[in-house]
Formats: sequence, structure tokens, C-alpha cells
Amino acid sequence: MSRAGAVPRTAGLEILKQGGNAADAAAATILALSVTDQAEFYFGSEVPILVYDARRGVVEAISGMGAAPH
Repeated sequence: MSRAGAVPRTAGLEILKQGGNAADAAAATILALSVTDQAEFYFGSEVPILVYDARRGVVEAISGMGAAPH
């Protein structure tokens, strides 16, 4: 969240303060960036994400590729 502006950074930090995890905070930051910095951040294209579940010791891949529903 270091590159994010004040509003997106605050959104991510608030999620962490309220008990959310890093993935929750990242999602909140990206959502805020899509509003405050539309030239750089927007929804579309590909979104490959790796999430590590420490409790299970497993890395899972989430693929955000493909056409969006209409």
C-alpha cells in the first residue's frame, strides 16, 4: 500500500484495523484506487492472484482472466 494515495491507503489500513486480512486490505485499496486514480487502476484485463493460507500451509491461485459477465 506504500504507493497508494492517502484515501486508498487509509481504506486498506482501516480494513486491517477492523480485523481483516491482507487480501481484504488489498481489495479495499484497489477498489479505492479505481476511484481516485482511474488512469492507472481500473477493473479489466487479467488479475492473477496468489494467496497463502498460513493455517493450511497452502498457496492458492485465483485467476481473474476471461470475459466479464454482461
